[in-house]
Amino acid sequence: MPRIPDRFAGAAIGLSVAAGVLVAYMLTLAPEVVWSGAGIDSGDLAAAVAVGGVPHPTGYPTLMLLGLAVRAIPLGDLALRLNVLTALAAAASLMPLGLLAARLRPGAGTVLPVSEAMAVAAVLALYGLAPLVWSNAIVTEVYAFASLFLWTSLYAAARALAAVTAEGKARWAAAAGVLLGLGTGAHITVALGAPALAVILLSDGWRQRTAWRLAAPAAAGAAVGCTVYIYVLIAALLDPPINWGAPTTLERFWSVVSGEVYRSRLGGSDVGATAAKAAWLLGEPVRQLTWVLLPLLAVGGVSLTRRHPRILLATGWIAISALGVGTLYTSRDDQVFTLPMLAVATLWSMLGVHEVARLAAAGRSAIRRLVTATLPTLLIATAVIRGTELAPEISMRDATHAGAFAHAVLVQAESGSVLLTEDDRATFPLWYARYASGGRTDVTILDLRLWQFAWYRQLLGRHAGIPTEVSPAALLASGEWPADRPLWAVDIEVRGTRSADVLATLRPLSPP
Repeated sequence: MPRIPDRFAGAAIGLSVAAGVLVAYMLTLAPEVVWSGAGIDSGDLAAAVAVGGVPHPTGYPTLMLLGLAVRAIPLGDLALRLNVLTALAAAASLMPLGLLAARLRPGAGTVLPVSEAMAVAAVLALYGLAPLVWSNAIVTEVYAFASLFLWTSLYAAARALAAVTAEGKARWAAAAGVLLGLGTGAHITVALGAPALAVILLSDGWRQRTAWRLAAPAAAGAAVGCTVYIYVLIAALLDPPINWGAPTTLERFWSVVSGEVYRSRLGGSDVGATAAKAAWLLGEPVRQLTWVLLPLLAVGGVSLTRRHPRILLATGWIAISALGVGTLYTSRDDQVFTLPMLAVATLWSMLGVHEVARLAAAGRSAIRRLVTATLPTLLIATAVIRGTELAPEISMRDATHAGAFAHAVLVQAESGSVLLTEDDRATFPLWYARYASGGRTDVTILDLRLWQFAWYRQLLGRHAGIPTEVSPAALLASGEWPADRPLWAVDIEVRGTRSADVLATLRPLSPP
């Protein structure tokens, strides 16, 4: 039976699956910013990259810095380049999971049968093709980057424990901290991985001096990684036209990077509703990864309990904290916070495959042959069928409605127009078309929901030169609105769940 050397097992599985799912991502990739599915914030993020600005809280400095590097590559539309970057990050995030599973498998240190490797690869592919993972991989979003940095950090922590020399241990621990800090800059919830790192690195007990030889470089590395947030301050000081919160002071800086404006969405006063939501989210692994993995997940959990209890505690914490955030946070995309839980379920399931293979190898030859033939076939068939069924539903290849809408609105607008919006589906594509696509530089987009914030009114006053002492409606009613700045209302009507079901109209507002 063909076998893979142990040192190459994790890389072979991770690279092969990453390459395969990347093909699926590229075939279904959104061609521009979108206003449906997982990409409703893509226009804001892409426009912020275009102007070197600060997107909505928490500022997402890691994505912004990577985006600025992509912006420097003069190939095609910026939004498409950022979508490709997200797809690459999503595919790459499978690598640390494959490497970690290979390091934790029961037979680590021995050659890996190809049939067993194929079964593990199929489990990892099911994760990469899960609807929640896939939909966030083909538009500009932050969750793929968060996953990449979180799991690479956990893998680095595991390598720190396994390193032979003290210098090697310290380097891997520092790398784990840096990656966690960068991941926090991708999405603030990655900071919840800090206790998981502590559980792994403090394997000798927090009271032992030897344990802190790993914890200290990890903490220093995390501090270095978090310096990515300096981008938010520098960008704000340069006063770009997209500058959420204008975080130029320490107070406003903390307000943005901590997501203060969203804190009202945390909590659950209705205990019954909160428990029901938690129960529903607990079913995500089955809905996203299919029920086929449930037995393997259970076996993998038992295997970790016996062989790597600290990894079990660390990954269990990641899953529980993700479930807690998804349960307590109320938004249109709170389901996406369970992505770490899906990754944990995938890791445990991969270890379950290894454990089943080990048990089969210790049994009779007939059982071994049956498992060797059946398990890879079942899992590979499930992954192929799953991916084939989901591709048409998830695909964003034809999602050009947001761009078409923004283009149509800007074409209709008179010179010097001010466009009033009060919906992300209108504001974000218009921002992108205005600032990133060489669009109408004479047009101003005014989001009425942001008008309540002083920083936004001041920003408009500086960049658009319009009066901001009172609302446009009040100035229009009093006849004091500037005659050379035609005012238009952008109305959006939602008739369904797809982009084609969202209708937009431009309505002129005339003085009485």
